[in-house]
Amino acid sequence: MTQKYYVERLLLVYIDAIEKARQKIPGNWLLQEDGDPSHGTKKPGLAQALKDKHKVKRIIHPA
Repeated sequence: MTQKYYVERLLLVYIDAIEKARQKIPGNWLLQEDGDPSHGTKKPGLAQALKDKHKVKRIIHPA
């Protein structure tokens, strides 16, 4: 999976869910991801830029 695919097809869905959850229950919501390169964990790019823009913090879980 590429970062472009992850950002366009999956990450936007996750960010939307986190933002809706923040509206109902304020607090620190985290996104759990594994070490897949498309998540931007090894090389910052599209995915990390979008997470930063929406203030999404993440937990890295082993693959």
